[in-house]
Amino acid sequence: MNTIIIKGKQNSGKTTTAACVHNELINPEGALLKLFRTAGGYMPVIGEMRDFWSVLDLGRKRIVIISQGDDADYLEKMMEHLIWSYAPDIVVVCTRTRSVDGSSWNMLHEKYNSSLRDDCIFEVTSTPNPADALNAKKTLARNIVDKIKTL
Repeated sequence: MNTIIIKGKQNSGKTTTAACVHNELINPEGALLKLFRTAGGYMPVIGEMRDFWSVLDLGRKRIVIISQGDDADYLEKMMEHLIWSYAPDIVVVCTRTRSVDGSSWNMLHEKYNSSLRDDCIFEVTSTPNPADALNAKKTLARNIVDKIKTL
């Protein structure tokens, strides 16, 4: 299993980038959808982006995307559940950049160090001009999708 990390500070656009990755994988020409996972599937939401998780089968690759990575305990449990349930080839996770006790960043390095590679860590940065933010996230998402295609 390969792990791709989308890292960044709080409110830097990690979830938006993960949603762009999801949408780029399912429809390269698609517009950004605001998604969250419910028992009924993916539902659009109005307003603020919500955390979500998804499982995608693309060719012979199964990809899991988890946007909610700020809470290490939640991320660890969700990763264990989705890895056990779906046996993905690639897991895309979001996490803050903080390297402190109890952080998701440290948990990923402690538990999944063997599947972490420097070329699979992508950093989201805040965009000074809000009008440019979505395009910046889409560009980063395309780079992540390109990496997924090589794994």
